Amino acid sequence: MYFGPEEEEAVSKYLESTDEAERNFIYNQWLRAPLNKMVESIIRKYKLYRKGETFENLHSDTLSFLITKAHKFETGRG
Repeated sequence: MYFGPEEEEAVSKYLESTDEAERNFIYNQWLRAPLNKMVESIIRKYKLYRKGETFENLHSDTLSFLITKAHKFETGRG
């Protein structure tokens, strides 16, 4: 499990915040570790490896994609 109740609350606060410094703090304090673990699992499960690309680059591309889709998360849906 990547996200417990504390991390779910942090996601809500992250999405509600308009202050970049606050969002950075929330991300670094509560979301960085679970998101990194989730991205690693996604890459391995779906075999997203690409020829000539390092795991670090693939990881950062996948994480960036997830962050761009974060605004679609609905906190009330569970």
